[in-house]
Amino acid sequence: MLINIINEIKGDKSQFASIESLTVLKKYLSKNINYDTAKREAKRPLLRQPAATTLKTGFGFCGENARVAVLMLNYGGIKAGRVYLFGNRWNHVVVEHLYNDKWYLFDAHNDPGVMLPDAKVAKILIEDISSFPNEYRDQNEWVASCRIKIARKVSMLSGVSQWRLPKPFTILVESPDLIMAIAFLMAGIALLILKQIMI
Repeated sequence: MLINIINEIKGDKSQFASIESLTVLKKYLSKNINYDTAKREAKRPLLRQPAATTLKTGFGFCGENARVAVLMLNYGGIKAGRVYLFGNRWNHVVVEHLYNDKWYLFDAHNDPGVMLPDAKVAKILIEDISSFPNEYRDQNEWVASCRIKIARKVSMLSGVSQWRLPKPFTILVESPDLIMAIAFLMAGIALLILKQIMI
C-alpha cells in the first residue's frame, strides 16, 4: 500500500528528489490523515497503529502521521526519522529528513497551529526548531527535542536520545507489526532452546 502511494506521488522518479515531490507528499498526508482532539485520551495500542492502518482509517495523531511520513520517505529514497518536540505544556512528533546533505524538519500533521507551510518544506533545518511553525507558542513553546524518546527518560542514556538510527532500525521501530513478529519469533526460539536444555 505505501509503495503504491509513493509511486503515485513521485511519478517516474526513483526517489523524492525535489522539494515539489516532498510538498506533494506533505499535502497527501495532511489531506488523508485527520485527527480528533476528543479522541486524545482514547485507549490506543501499546505500539500504536501501523502505517497502513493509519492510511486505511484516515485517522492518526501527530505520531501516527510521522510514522507514515518516515516510512514513505525512507521507502522513497530519502533518509528520515522521528523527532519528538517537547513543549512546556504538551509535546509534538515531527520528522527530520536528509535533503541535499542537510537535515530538515517535515510535518504533515494537519493541526493548523503547527502546520508546516508548503513554502517551508525542506527549508527549516533541524537545528532551528524555534523556527518551526507553532501558533501555540505563547502557551506551549518547544523547549527541547530528541530522536529516541525512551533514552531521554533514562538519565544514563540521555546522550543516546539524540542519535540518528540507521535506516533498517528506523524502519523497524516504525513498524509495530514487524516488532511483534520479531518478538514472537524470539520467544519461539527461546522456547525451543529451553526445550533442548530440558531434554
